[in-house]
Amino acid sequence: MASFTLALPFILKHEGTELFEDKVNGERSRYGITMKLLRAISYQVTDPNNLMPADVENVYCNVFWIPNKLIEIESQLVANKILDMAVNMGSFTAIRLLQASLNSVGALCVIDGIMGPHTTITINEFLRTDNAEERLLSELVIKAIAYYKQIATGSKAQYLAGWITRAEDIGTGVADKVAFSTLRDGGKDKVIKG
Repeated sequence: MASFTLALPFILKHEGTELFEDKVNGERSRYGITMKLLRAISYQVTDPNNLMPADVENVYCNVFWIPNKLIEIESQLVANKILDMAVNMGSFTAIRLLQASLNSVGALCVIDGIMGPHTTITINEFLRTDNAEERLLSELVIKAIAYYKQIATGSKAQYLAGWITRAEDIGTGVADKVAFSTLRDGGKDKVIKG
């Protein structure tokens, strides 16, 4: 079973510890946690600049880890990647991409954006097959990159290079970047719209 304690550093390496203020939409964030999110969950701290490390752990665990049942995933690397995607693109979109990825690698999963028991069982059953972890992570990278390319329009285009770098990171080192991004581009996949 996956551990939140092991997943958190993977997320934090992609999120800034300094306050970020988006000049286009006025959004403020720190550790990747936006003021909009803090208000939406009625968190006791409403300004991201005032977040303490315990707050960051609390938000990521209670908003993304627990609701997405990531503790039930039998691969730490896969759980880390799902969490990272959920944090960056929202849980609904991340889970839809996960479900589409499962279908692309030969598993059968309903694409509904919900991390229910069917999705969790499908992931864990698939992970028991040959090279499953590598195949699923590879497909998640492909789907994430295709999604980021789709939304990188207008003022968001400036973030595409960083999003692609993030998508390509599966937590195993530099070598995975080449191996997992050259298999296919996923541009013809029809199931990535959130």
